[in-house]
Amino acid sequence: MKSIFTLIALTFFFYSCDTNPNTEENIEPTTNYQEIGDSISTISQQTLLMNVGREIKSGGPVQAIDFCNLNASVLMDSLSKAHNVKISRVTSKPRNSSNTATNFELELLKSLESSDLMDTVVTHDKQVTYYKTIRLGMPTCLKCHGIPGTDISEETLDVVQLRYPKDNATGYHLGDFRGAWKIQFED
Repeated sequence: MKSIFTLIALTFFFYSCDTNPNTEENIEPTTNYQEIGDSISTISQQTLLMNVGREIKSGGPVQAIDFCNLNASVLMDSLSKAHNVKISRVTSKPRNSSNTATNFELELLKSLESSDLMDTVVTHDKQVTYYKTIRLGMPTCLKCHGIPGTDISEETLDVVQLRYPKDNATGYHLGDFRGAWKIQFED
């Protein structure tokens, strides 16, 4: 009889003391910023390239430049709002001055360019930011970002210089490092 009471007491003890660290109240949610950032930057790049491609097909590089000048920022703002993040691009050779990398980002871009890293997540002052490399991956990109006089026609170059008087985004070859997508996560 004593052993039955001991068995009941032990059973009650083990069932009443939940020491499992994997219970719902003990699991802290974690956000995979790298996975989410990669997904959002991929969607952003596909959206931008699809629109630029449509404009090139419709009216050539000049029409694509006009589209970018008027609509690229609006498009990124719309995607930012949809994903509750701030989406932008940063580079050491901007066409649009709003894409100019900060001093910190210039160092980060150098690291990304000289390594095999495709992306990284940085936390600074409680701000989580994802960066993903941009390389010129299609010959079409060279029509606006390639070598003037070789890849870029005179007409296209004239429009680039008209729309972006401080342009630094030419002289690239296929596969060159162009900069990075920047996804800033909201708190």
